[in-house]
Amino acid sequence: MEEKRAKDILLMAIAIQLSIIGTEPTDGSLLPLFFIGVLITVVVVLNEAIRRMSEYSN
Repeated sequence: MEEKRAKDILLMAIAIQLSIIGTEPTDGSLLPLFFIGVLITVVVVLNEAIRRMSEYSN
């Protein structure tokens, strides 16, 4: 159940990033927003990985 929730969050983050790329104007004004989205995704994935590692080690 928890794994499905994590996958849903990840898929949602990827979908948001793709929609930002798709609607980005050519002047690149949304580029910082895209990088913030990538950063948030990386943080979520790392957080999930660290949590799972700590579960396995216990």
